[in-house]
Amino acid sequence: MDNPDLIPINLGFVNVYYLRGAGGGVLVDTGTPGSQNRILEALNQHNVEPNDIRCIVITHAHADHYGSLAALREVTGAPVLASRRAAEFIRLGRSEPVVPSGCLLRSGFAVMNVLGRLSKRAKAMFDPELSPVDVDIVIDDVYDLARFGIAGKLLPTPGHTYGSLSVVLDAGDAIIGDSLMALGRGARVALAESQLALGESLARILALSPERIYLSHGKVYTREDIRRVYERNFGRSR
Repeated sequence: MDNPDLIPINLGFVNVYYLRGAGGGVLVDTGTPGSQNRILEALNQHNVEPNDIRCIVITHAHADHYGSLAALREVTGAPVLASRRAAEFIRLGRSEPVVPSGCLLRSGFAVMNVLGRLSKRAKAMFDPELSPVDVDIVIDDVYDLARFGIAGKLLPTPGHTYGSLSVVLDAGDAIIGDSLMALGRGARVALAESQLALGESLARILALSPERIYLSHGKVYTREDIRRVYERNFGRSR
């Protein structure tokens, strides 16, 4: 059964998420630049007002994840949370490195094909022009979301970028950002600064036994779906 307190917002190219808690909630990522109105309109349909957002969590410093951060912070007044590594880039309006890996690295044609289809969206990721934003809460380790009324935690999950974070909720949900992406048939390893770190991070997520695993690019998957992806790419059973 889906968790009614986890609200996915599909922006077309990328998903962002709202975690509804007691007395407000947490917005996870902000999409590409110019997405703020679509996000606020989607939240309004769930009776969420801008001042209900108690924190904005950025899973990693790529332009399709913090592109609308400056605008949403201004509207909501919410503090921004990110890993220490991601915060360094967000404060400069820059993007963490984008490194092809997995299925993209194995096929030069696939890289060109995907980037060609993404066109302007790809440029927004690889050559971002973003407003610098100060990060209020910088984390290096597991972070309890209880202070924002959310039963769950944030985990450092380096791999896609060294500054990546994931969300794990007590209700059985996990949001893993771009650790995996839905490309072609199912979830795949596509971009990773460190393949080794990514494998370790996915193992850490699987060990927590989430029932539903949400991607920033793609649909929701079961733990068994992600376990198969993990074994196919890293050759170890979890």
